[in-house]
Amino acid sequence: MRYIPVLLLVLFTSCSLLDNDDVTPSFLDISNVTLAAEPNQGSSSHKIEDLWIAENFKIVGLHQVPSLIPILKDGTADLIFFGGIRRNGTNTDAIQYPFYEQIDLSLDLVAGETRDVDLEFKYRPDTKFAFIESFDNSNNFSFDEDGDPMTSFGTTNDEPFEGLRSGLGIVNAEHPILELATDASFTDLPKDGSAIYIEMDYRSNLTLNVGLLGSFGTTLQKAYFLFLKPTGDEWNKIYIEITNEILLSNLDFYKLAFGIEYNAQDAAGQDGYLYLDNVKLIHF
Repeated sequence: MRYIPVLLLVLFTSCSLLDNDDVTPSFLDISNVTLAAEPNQGSSSHKIEDLWIAENFKIVGLHQVPSLIPILKDGTADLIFFGGIRRNGTNTDAIQYPFYEQIDLSLDLVAGETRDVDLEFKYRPDTKFAFIESFDNSNNFSFDEDGDPMTSFGTTNDEPFEGLRSGLGIVNAEHPILELATDASFTDLPKDGSAIYIEMDYRSNLTLNVGLLGSFGTTLQKAYFLFLKPTGDEWNKIYIEITNEILLSNLDFYKLAFGIEYNAQDAAGQDGYLYLDNVKLIHF
């Protein structure tokens, strides 16, 4: 499989090479995009929001999902599809997700007609999964960074994102801070600029701080580098790039770290909470 990076110089939500108004395009109706994770790759949860499309190695466009996509072609079209995400949850940072394998399709198209196309992405075979936690049968986030046993992070079967259980931590006015980290420490993450990402599903009624805990010699260091707005009762999927954080810090080991702090206004006077599910740490 040849991986073809497609680069666009400007960001746009829907664009195609249809400069000739006299030519009738064919259309692709793409409304069903899925991810098929292998058994050792964790959940198939995804948030593929965009499709980057090339035809015969020529850019056709970037389209949001779902879309009715015009293709200036009557006959066989050799198309390449790349799954697009919003890096770090930022709407203006639309990229091809480097760990999803491109999909190559040869389609017979007829001008003026619409063809339904379902796309099933897979992880690239060279993707390495350093960490997977679904919380169904384990909880690898029992490292209590805040030191308050009343704000420990456990699991719950109350409305999990999927499967049997999700991770859950609670804070309130009396115990306002929850800081947790992975039990596992990661010592062999690439430090050559290769892509490193955290994937996860989460929901919280407080700002969620995302960071790393590590050490340089005997000195522990913790830094939060991403602050996610409350989602309330809605689950959200996010892809967090930590390539530069690993490259620039050059610590001896790393743990994934998360934190919330009680805020009565955000929590509307109720307990504050953080739910996590399908946490993955992946790299090449």
